[in-house]
Amino acid sequence: MTPRTSPIGFRLPDSRDHNLLLYEEKMDSRRPALFNADESIWDEWKGFKRLRRRFRAAFYRLPDTGRFGLTPLRTHILICGYQRAGTTLLLMMMEHTLPDAKFFGKEKSAWRAATFEWRNHAIVISKVPTDIFRLHRLRNFYKTRQAKLKTIIMIRDPRDVLSSRHPKTGEHAYFQDTEQWKDIHADVMKYRNDPDVLVVRYEDLVADPQAVQAKVEAFTGEKSDRRYIDATQAVRPDFDTHTLNGVRPVDRSGIGRWAKGEHRQRIEEILREVPELPQALIDLGYETDTSWIERWRSSEAQASQLSGLA
Repeated sequence: MTPRTSPIGFRLPDSRDHNLLLYEEKMDSRRPALFNADESIWDEWKGFKRLRRRFRAAFYRLPDTGRFGLTPLRTHILICGYQRAGTTLLLMMMEHTLPDAKFFGKEKSAWRAATFEWRNHAIVISKVPTDIFRLHRLRNFYKTRQAKLKTIIMIRDPRDVLSSRHPKTGEHAYFQDTEQWKDIHADVMKYRNDPDVLVVRYEDLVADPQAVQAKVEAFTGEKSDRRYIDATQAVRPDFDTHTLNGVRPVDRSGIGRWAKGEHRQRIEEILREVPELPQALIDLGYETDTSWIERWRSSEAQASQLSGLA
C-alpha cells in the first residue's frame, strides 16, 4: 500500500496507525494525575517522542502561515464535557451546518486536530468528552497563536448520564462509571463560567435546536450555512453514528429516562457512590432541593406494590 501524503509531501495517518490511535484514545480518557496550569499539549510525552511530535506538528500547521495560498486556522471549536450528553449529536449538527470546516466524522482529540492532522481550513471542529481534562493545555497552545479556541461544554441531568447505556457496553450495562463522572463534573464546574466557554444542556439541544444554534453562532462567531434540525436527515456515510444508538429525528425521549423502573437499582447505587449528586443537581439547575429523592422512592414503592397486585 502506498502511504497517503499531504500536499507538502509528508505521510498522513492511515490504517497502520490504528494501534497508536487506540492507545491515544485511552490516554485522552484519563485525567492528569496532577494539575499544572502552565503545562503544554506536548507534556503528555517525554524525550525523543516529544521532540518528534513537535517537529512533525510544524508541518501540519504550515497553512497557518498563509503561504502558498493556504488557509490559516481562524477558529478551533472544541466539544467536550459529560459523556452521554449529546456531544456526538452536536458534532453531527455542527459538521452539517459548517460544511467548509475541517471535520472528522468521529471523535478526534483536540491536540491532534490542532497539531497532527492536515488541514487547509479556517475552522476546525473536534470532539472528545474527556478533552475537558486537557483544556488548560489547549488554552496555553492557542494563547500565542492567531486562531481562537472556542470550547463548548455539554452537560445533561447527571441521573440520565449515569443511567445511560451505550452500544459498547450492551443493553444491560451502564456506560459511565461514577468515578470518571466525578472527575469530569469537577472540571465542568471549574470552567463553566469562563468567557471562552459555552455550556450547552442536552435537554435544550433536543428541545430547541434552533435556539442552541443561535447561541453557538454568537459564541463562536462562525455563521452556519444550514439548520441544526436538518442534520439527522442528511447524515454523511463517513460519520460515526454508533454512539447515537441509531439516527432518528431529534426528540425529547432521552430526557428523564433515569426515573424508569428499570433503572431503580442503578439510581440507588449512584446515590451511594456519589453522595454529592443531590448538590450537583442543584448547582446545575436540575433540582431546587433534595426532595426529589423521597418523591422518587415513594413512586417506585407504589409501582412495586401495583406490580405485585397484578
